[in-house]
Amino acid sequence: MQSIRHKKPSGDVNMTKAPEGTLGKRLQLVGVFAICLLFAGALLYQVNLWPGERFPNWDWAWVDARSMNVLDALRRSLRSLELPSIDLRTNLGYDFVGDFASSLNPLNLLVLLTTHQVTIFIRSLVIFAVGAFGAFLFTRQQTKNLGASWAAAFLYLSLPIFTGMSLFNSTQSTLLALPWLLIVAHRIADTLNWRRLAEAWAVFVLAVSMGDIHTFVVIAPIALLYMPAVGILHYRIPWRAAGQRAVSLITVLAGASAFYVLPVLRNLKDTGSFARTEDLGFSSSAPTDYWHFLRFNGLDSFLRPFEGSGLLLYCPVYFIVIALFGYLFRQRLLDRKSLLQVALLHGLALALFLSYFLVNSSLLMGLVGESSDSTRGIIRAHLNVIPFLLLLAGIIGVTAIVRQRNRGFIGDLIAIGVVSLTADYLLLDRLPFWYGSPAPLRLEAPFASPARFTVDFGGSPMTTLVWIHFVMYVVLIVAVAASSGERISWRSARVPATIGLGIVALLTVGTQMEVLSRSDAPWHWVTSSTHRLESFEARQECLASFADLSDPQSRVLYVGEADVNYYSGRDWDNLLETELHGLRGQRSLFSYREFDHPMPGVLAVALGQQRGSGLYPPLTERAVEAVNHLRLLGVRYVVGSGFALPSSNRPNGGAATSSDDFQFLGSCTTPLGPSSIADQAILRKYQTAYSSAGTTLLYEISDAPGIYYLANRPVVTDQPAALLQMESPDASPWDLLTGFDLPADVGGVPDPVAVDDVEVTVVDTSTLRLAWTSPADNYIAIDQYVVYAVDCTTGDYTGEARTTSTSAPTLAFDGLEPGTSYRFAIRARNDRGLSNEDWDGDPANLPNTDCTRTSMATGGGGLSFHPTPRDFTSRLINRLNKTGEPAETEAHADQEGPDSTVATVLPDATFGRTVLIERMPDGFDFTQSQFTRTGTAEIIQEGPSAVTIEVESDSPTILVAAFAYRAGWHAYVDGTEVDVLRTYGGFLGVAVPEGRHFIVLDYSSNTLAIGLLITLFSGFCLAWLAWQEARNGHVNSRHKQEPSASAHPDADSPDKPSSPQRNETSDDDWIPLDT
Repeated sequence: MQSIRHKKPSGDVNMTKAPEGTLGKRLQLVGVFAICLLFAGALLYQVNLWPGERFPNWDWAWVDARSMNVLDALRRSLRSLELPSIDLRTNLGYDFVGDFASSLNPLNLLVLLTTHQVTIFIRSLVIFAVGAFGAFLFTRQQTKNLGASWAAAFLYLSLPIFTGMSLFNSTQSTLLALPWLLIVAHRIADTLNWRRLAEAWAVFVLAVSMGDIHTFVVIAPIALLYMPAVGILHYRIPWRAAGQRAVSLITVLAGASAFYVLPVLRNLKDTGSFARTEDLGFSSSAPTDYWHFLRFNGLDSFLRPFEGSGLLLYCPVYFIVIALFGYLFRQRLLDRKSLLQVALLHGLALALFLSYFLVNSSLLMGLVGESSDSTRGIIRAHLNVIPFLLLLAGIIGVTAIVRQRNRGFIGDLIAIGVVSLTADYLLLDRLPFWYGSPAPLRLEAPFASPARFTVDFGGSPMTTLVWIHFVMYVVLIVAVAASSGERISWRSARVPATIGLGIVALLTVGTQMEVLSRSDAPWHWVTSSTHRLESFEARQECLASFADLSDPQSRVLYVGEADVNYYSGRDWDNLLETELHGLRGQRSLFSYREFDHPMPGVLAVALGQQRGSGLYPPLTERAVEAVNHLRLLGVRYVVGSGFALPSSNRPNGGAATSSDDFQFLGSCTTPLGPSSIADQAILRKYQTAYSSAGTTLLYEISDAPGIYYLANRPVVTDQPAALLQMESPDASPWDLLTGFDLPADVGGVPDPVAVDDVEVTVVDTSTLRLAWTSPADNYIAIDQYVVYAVDCTTGDYTGEARTTSTSAPTLAFDGLEPGTSYRFAIRARNDRGLSNEDWDGDPANLPNTDCTRTSMATGGGGLSFHPTPRDFTSRLINRLNKTGEPAETEAHADQEGPDSTVATVLPDATFGRTVLIERMPDGFDFTQSQFTRTGTAEIIQEGPSAVTIEVESDSPTILVAAFAYRAGWHAYVDGTEVDVLRTYGGFLGVAVPEGRHFIVLDYSSNTLAIGLLITLFSGFCLAWLAWQEARNGHVNSRHKQEPSASAHPDADSPDKPSSPQRNETSDDDWIPLDT
C-alpha cells in the first residue's frame, strides 16, 4: 500500500526535520512512549502509594487485597499447568475468571516471577503509560499540534480519578483505554479495510484483557454512536456505510472479547438470575430514580475532587468553559472541524451518562438475564470516562482558538481564564455543596499526605488547587501556541512549556492528595503505611501458633462488631483476613465479591446479612446463634475482633471461655498504628475504625464435620423448599435427629405494611417522600406497592401511586397541595395478590399514617438501600418457581426417601446426618444407611480446581462438599464419572457405594478454552486478510481515485467546508512528524 504524506496544516511548522521513512516514524513513536513511561513513573512516585499500603480507606485496601488474592489464585493455576477457573479458597468456590474484572491481563503473568505487589505496581505503571500514549496520539490525530498532544498525555493522568479507588484497580484500564478506542473509531470511520479491523481487534483484546465489564459499556456507544457520527459528519460517508462500519466493529469486538465474555456469561448462568435493581436503590429507568442513584453514589464529585461510591467525575472547569465559549462564539473561535470534534466528544459523554437506562432496561435484561446480586450496581464506573472526554474536548478547543488567531483571540483567552478562575474559586473554596454544607477541610490533616512534594498557595489545599488550575491553563496556551506559531520567540518556548505541563500535572496530583488527607469525610483519608499488612501478618502468625488454619478440610470464619458497616461484622481487624486468606492457604467465607453465587447469599441471610451489594462477615452474636449453619458451611475456626461468647458462658463476665459449641483456643493482640503516619492522639481517637488494633480471639467449633463430610439420611425435596430450610436461622436439617415438615403449598399474599414502619418526610412544597420497612412476603417476592393518599382536613381520597422499589421501598408522592396535611396507606403485592385481602376499597378503612403537612419551602429527604434478609431468598425462590428450575422430584416420584421424622437413629452414630437432595441417585438404596455407625472422608490431594477424597463407609452414603453447585463440577468414583447431586439446595453431593473408594471432584469449564480459541482464530483471520490485502494492493475505500493532499481536513476553511481526505494512504498521517 503506497503511503502518501498529507500536507501539513498552515501554521503548524516542522521545528526539526523528521527521520525519513516509516522506520523513522516508528522510532519517534518509541521515543514518545518512552517519555510517557517516564512520566507515568514520575506520577506514581509523586502519589507515593504501594499496593496493599493505602491506609486507612476500606475501599482502597479492599481493591489492593482482592487483586493480590486473585493473582495468587492465578499463580496456583498456572504453576499447576491448568487454565485458571475457580478459587476453592474463597467463599463457596469463586469463579475469578468469570468475574466482572478480568484476571487475564497479560501483565498478570509477572506474578510467576515476582511478588503480588510488584506485579500490581508494574501493571499500573505500564497501563498508565499506554493511556498517556493513547491520549497523545488521539490529540495529535485531531489537532496536528505537538504541544496539545503532550498536554493531553500529561493532564490525562492528572485527573483525580487515578488517585482514588481506580488506582491499582481494573477500572483504571477502562479509563486509559478510552483514547485508543477513539483512535480506532476515527480510523474505521475514515476507511474500512482489513488492516484497520485488525488494528481494532488488537485494541479490543488489550482493552478487554486489562479492564473489566465497564469496557463494554464504553465500547458500545463508541462503536454504535460515536463512530457512525464521525463517519457521517466528518468523513461524509453515507448512512449505509456508517452502519456497515458499526456492524464490522461489533463483529470484531465479539471475536476479540470471546476469551472474557464466554466465562462471564457462564458465570452469570451459574449464579442464577435473581438480583433486582431495588437492591441498589435504583429500581427503574425513571429520571428521578436515576438521579437519586447517582446522587447516592457521588454525582457531586462533578463539582469537586471528592470521590463518591465508585464515581469521581471532576474535571478542571477550564476545559468545560473553553468548550462553552466555543459553542457561544463558534463563528469567531472555532473552525467547523474543531467544533465538530468537540461536539462529538461531548455527545459521547452524554451517551455514556444516559447509558445506565439501557443497562437497566427490560429489553437488555430480557436478552442477557439479570445478573448476580449487585452486578448492575457496579456498572456505573464507566461514567468516570466523562471527565476524560471533557478534558480532550477542551484541549482540542483551545488548540483551535490559538490556531485560528482571529482578531481578538487573546481577549477571548483572557475572558475564558477569568471566568474559569472565578468559577473554580467559587466551586472549590466558597459555595455550599450537595447537602447544603461547604466543602469542609480540616486545618490539620488527620493523616500525613503521601505526596512526595506539594506547593502551598494561600494555606488551603483547595485554594492551592484553584491557582494550580490557572497555571495549568496558562502553560497549556503557551505550549499550544509554541507548537503552532512561526515566531522564533514562540518556538523557543515549546520545550520549556512541555516540561512545565508535566510539572503542573505532578503538582496537581500532589495537591489532590493533600485535599484528600484533610477531608472532613474520614473515608477520603489516604496515606502510605505498612501498618495494616504488618498487623495482618502478625495476627496470622499468632493465630497459627494455636491451630492450623490452612487445613484443607476446614474453613475459617471471621466475625466482628460492625465497625465499618452497622449491619454486618465487617471490622477493620478482619479487613485483610477475608481477602488475603488465600495467600495464607486458608479457606475463608464472605470475602467481598460482586459476581458471586447466590448460595452464599442464602446462607448469609441465616447469619443476619442485610446487604444486597456483596457479602460481609456476620456479626459476632449471629455466629453464636447460627452455629449449625457454620457446621454446614464447613467452618471449623471462628476468629473475631473482640469476639467472646455471651456473658452466660463466661464466669462472672470474665475472660473468654469455652462452651458446648465453641472451644476457646487463644487470643492475639495487635498494637496501635505507628506514630509516623499520624499523631498518637488521632490514632487513639480512630483506632476502633482505622488502626486494626486490639484483641483477636480464636475459637474452634465442636463436632465440626469440615468442608467434605458424609450424610447417610437423604430426604428428597425440591430446591425452593431446601433453600427455605437453609435460610431459616432455627432449622438444622443436617443434624442427626432433626426432623422437619415441608409446607405443602409454599407462598401467600404479603403481610400488611405496619403503619409504625412508615416514615414520611417533606421533599418540597408539593411532594412527600415515604419510606417503609418491607413486610413478610410469605415466600413469594413482593413486586409492587400501592400507596393511597387521603386529605386529613376533608377526608377525601386524593389519589394513589405505585412503586416497584421493593427491598428498600420508597416513594415520592407528588402533585400534592402546598401546606396541606395528608395521611397514607400502603398495600404490598406479590404473585399471590395484595395484602389486606379483606379491604372494602375505602382508603379510610386501611391502617393510615399520621397526618403529615407538605412544606411551604423546599426540604430534603434521604434514601435507604438495605433489603430485608427474608427478601433475599424469597426472591430467589420466586424466580425458581417462575423460570421452571426443573423439579427433579417429579421425575423420580416413585423413589421415596426415608421418613424425615424417624427418630430411632442411634444418638452416638458417628456421622449420621440428614441431607436434602433433589432426587435419589439411581441404583442406591439408603434404607439401612441411616443406621450406619462408621464412615470417614479424608482428603488425599488438593489442587487449584480439584480435590481427591478417600471415603470409607459400611453402607451407601452421600459425600457432601460445601461448595456452590455449578455446571462445571464433575465427579469421579474410582475413575468413573458419576452425577453431581445438588444437596441442600445449592451444595455438591456424590453418591458413594459402601466400602473404600476414591472420589475426585474436579471443576473444569471449556468456556475459557473455547473463548481463547475464538479470539486467537479471529485475530489470525484478520491478520491474514490484512496481509493479503496489502499484498494485493486492494483497499475497501469509498473513493476509487486518490484525492489531492490539499483536501486534508486541516485545510478546511471555517467559511467554506470541504470534504476531508479519506483514502488508504492516510494510515500514518497523524504520526508526530515534528517530535
